[in-house]
Amino acid sequence: MAISQEQDEAVEQVLERARALRAEGKYAEAIDLLGSLEEEGKFYPPAVMMQANLYRTLGKLEEERHLLKLLEAVYPEEPTVLFNLSGVWWELGDNEKARFYLARLEESLEGREVAPEFQEKVNWLKRQVEGPVVDVDVLLQAVAEKWREEVEVKPLPVDPGLARGLKNMPAIWLNGMCAEWGIEPARTRQKREKQIIAHLGDAGNLERTVTGLDEESTALLRYLLENGGWRRINAVPRKFGSLEGDGYFWNERRPTSPLGALWSRALVCVGQARIDGRHCRITIIPVELRERLSLPRDSLSKSRYRPSTAHGRRRHLGGRTSL
Repeated sequence: MAISQEQDEAVEQVLERARALRAEGKYAEAIDLLGSLEEEGKFYPPAVMMQANLYRTLGKLEEERHLLKLLEAVYPEEPTVLFNLSGVWWELGDNEKARFYLARLEESLEGREVAPEFQEKVNWLKRQVEGPVVDVDVLLQAVAEKWREEVEVKPLPVDPGLARGLKNMPAIWLNGMCAEWGIEPARTRQKREKQIIAHLGDAGNLERTVTGLDEESTALLRYLLENGGWRRINAVPRKFGSLEGDGYFWNERRPTSPLGALWSRALVCVGQARIDGRHCRITIIPVELRERLSLPRDSLSKSRYRPSTAHGRRRHLGGRTSL
């Protein structure tokens, strides 16, 4: 198999299509597309790394490990490869191998200028791999936090509908919503998503969901509406706290933060979007819910963000709920 380190127009086109599929949440299709390069005898490291990351997103750790080993054979001292190998071995439960790759990673970083965000990730991984496990609950909470953080950075359009927001959410979060609202969950995920959309599409249900929020969660919802229905995620913690400590298993333990309370009820979406040419995490009220949640006219007139009313997925579901 030929190793290509130079840009190839055909390969770059495949990468661009794979990125688009990833942005749409079509991870399996993106993996298949990238796999076609291998079938053609092409080994393009950026494509292999993207494929490995997609496997991790789907929880297919053995497939991720296999691709990372291929990259290691070509780039044995590449920090990102060593970091991911240490991480995947840790997730597979082999701390000895995780420590082995962590030591190699730290050696590879000696004398290099390391980006602060990457160093923070290395420090986090080191704590997980080398830190003494004195409390299983603490370890499980750390894993739960990591899993939720991975959901937070899933691609999200800048003007998502409720259906698109639900697709980013783990199935157990959908189960938690069904349990809270007394809905008998359908057997398939797709049908459960439709159940939730139908539930929030009912004016009475939406009003009961909103009026059942605590004061801080209601204030956050109002704050988002006053800012056009969305904000960058780094602007939210300053006013309403962060998602830290909310964990992942929301079907068993409801999140306690205002943002978590809204997200766990599908009143907002959280994800990574491209804003002004840069990727950033945002929280945004789904378009059809935004249309039905009302504020005084003078508050709405101050909004700096006006989503297009021609959005293809918009539907008027009837009824408005005032905050």
